[in-house]
Amino acid sequence: MKPTNAMKCSKADFWFSRMIRLRDADENGIGTCCTCGLKKDVKYMDNSHFICRQHQATRFDEMNCHTACKKCNGFEEGKKDVYEKFLIEKYGSDRVNLLKLRGQSTCKRTQLDLDYIAVYFKQKATELSREKNIKLW
Repeated sequence: MKPTNAMKCSKADFWFSRMIRLRDADENGIGTCCTCGLKKDVKYMDNSHFICRQHQATRFDEMNCHTACKKCNGFEEGKKDVYEKFLIEKYGSDRVNLLKLRGQSTCKRTQLDLDYIAVYFKQKATELSREKNIKLW
């Protein structure tokens, strides 16, 4: 099956977003915005992509995504300069540069790929939910 623009990433995006926010949550289900430091229940936070979601090669890359508040992620377009500093502190400049290179590469996914991604991240989110005792929403 050839990938098309009509293919839906919705289930894969849904579970990937949940997993990222659960990964970044503390034991009380509180996440910290990677750009401004705001602390809030992760179900009211966003999964922020350093490299935009339109770049499929990094769309589901865990290093590319972190919890952010809705203001920084949505209204302030991710605060890319602050986000990059956060990434460099967390992963180092070499890994961030490799992430940027991956973001420029081409990646085509089939619906089967997206279905697999959804199942994989649903499993990871469920495991994190159990480990941290945070109810899935």
